[in-house]
Amino acid sequence: MRVANQFDVAGRLAEGRPAVDDLEEYVAACRRLGYQHRDLTAQPTQVRDWYEGEAGMDLRALDADHGVLSAAAVAAEDAARMQAGLASELAAAWSGTGASAANEFLWRSCQAAQAVSVAVRGRREGGRNRGRRRQTAAAARRVASRRTCGDPRRG
Repeated sequence: MRVANQFDVAGRLAEGRPAVDDLEEYVAACRRLGYQHRDLTAQPTQVRDWYEGEAGMDLRALDADHGVLSAAAVAAEDAARMQAGLASELAAAWSGTGASAANEFLWRSCQAAQAVSVAVRGRREGGRNRGRRRQTAAAARRVASRRTCGDPRRG
């Protein structure tokens, strides 16, 4: 068996077609025995249709996007770290009402930088488990911003 190039979608799909054929036979046999599923048994070619949905995908473009998003994630994380460091330096060097207002402003800005970092990293990782990822990302942003930036409202 010849293995297709990692960016050759047609070749990769061809490698998996025998398994799709087998699965279609199993689904057809189940359907003949009375099994019904609104998505799976609605039409005889449903499994193949799902599988062929990836045809024409440009994996080189996806790989390039992954590289760009990885670089953006690293840059966003670096910016958030740098901003947290600067906020710490400012807090150590300035006191009073003006310092409190500046610290609050920088804290909100640091939270935004953390949110950007988490969002870019999430996009880089893809869209699997989106709902759970949103909840996890929101919690991670809250924890990271308090840990990294220091919450001025805590006193």
